[in-house]
Amino acid sequence: MKVFIAEWMRSGGMASLSTSESTDSLLSEGSAMHRAVCLDASRCCDHVLTVIDGPLADPLPKNVITFPFDRHCDPIGQWLAIAEACDVAFLIAPETDRILSDVVGAFRAKGLPVLACGEAVIHLTTNKLSFADRMLGEGVPHPRTLYLTKGTQDAIKEPCLTKPLDGCGSMNLRRYSSSRDAYAARTTENPSSAIIQPLHHGLDASIACIVREECVDWLPACRQTIDKRTFAYQGGSGPLGVDLQKRALRLGKAVIEVLRNPNDQNANQHALAGFLGIDILLGETESDDVVIEVNPRLTTSFIGLRELMKTNLVARMLGLETAGPLIRKLSVASVEWKPDGRVTVHAS
Repeated sequence: MKVFIAEWMRSGGMASLSTSESTDSLLSEGSAMHRAVCLDASRCCDHVLTVIDGPLADPLPKNVITFPFDRHCDPIGQWLAIAEACDVAFLIAPETDRILSDVVGAFRAKGLPVLACGEAVIHLTTNKLSFADRMLGEGVPHPRTLYLTKGTQDAIKEPCLTKPLDGCGSMNLRRYSSSRDAYAARTTENPSSAIIQPLHHGLDASIACIVREECVDWLPACRQTIDKRTFAYQGGSGPLGVDLQKRALRLGKAVIEVLRNPNDQNANQHALAGFLGIDILLGETESDDVVIEVNPRLTTSFIGLRELMKTNLVARMLGLETAGPLIRKLSVASVEWKPDGRVTVHAS
């Protein structure tokens, strides 16, 4: 098999953005994910083709063929030209500003096979208000979510969070003492499309799964390390203990059940495929647990999860390794990871 791999920040998308602390963080996480996927793909595929913007810190295996990003080109256009020679494309991109939707859509419009969820799933999970309404409507616990407007400025009396409607991860999250305070800051800090949610307390965690046709393989739930002041993502660790694993899996299964049963019957648009990361908050008791969001693509937790597992997760996603359940490494008790790709493995 010949696979094309691209990560938005590492493979050219960075060129269209102004440099900031947040874009530096996304580049760091993107580079870590890109390298991890290329390494695992090189072990199960004949050839891996990828685009690189800038120098490589460490060499990749010989069967990973790298193409330098042409800054005179649109990233998607260059990706499409290279991917035409491949059997499938493995794309990693943020949901913000419709980037993921546009990238996947461009590949599908050209008739190129791509490992990604259907268009409707990407749109639903990108729009945090629509996703919240769908989850709550199906009985899945999720924070109440509203547009931040003059009409909702008194809706939440307690501490609350604002975030972009289509934000990526913890970027641009802000905390306020009430929705009125958040509305007062709307012109300087909150865009017109900001949403607002009551602040929930608990353990920041995530659980991921790999979906192939009718099969869903669940990965161990892990802790997310989030700066409580800035909400910056600082990595993660795992796996969680047995009781918390059960609670995380209960939430994860509830989300996937909803996503796999669309309101309409267009199966292709609602298909689930590849890696999905589900962010959750585990409260003091199980009744306090809530789903926060779903990332319909690879997440940074992959760099830690791959060290926990004996199964090659990229091979499983590509359908090259399909027999039996995912297998843990008996020699590994736990892992910790940083957004820049550093992973600490703790032996059993």
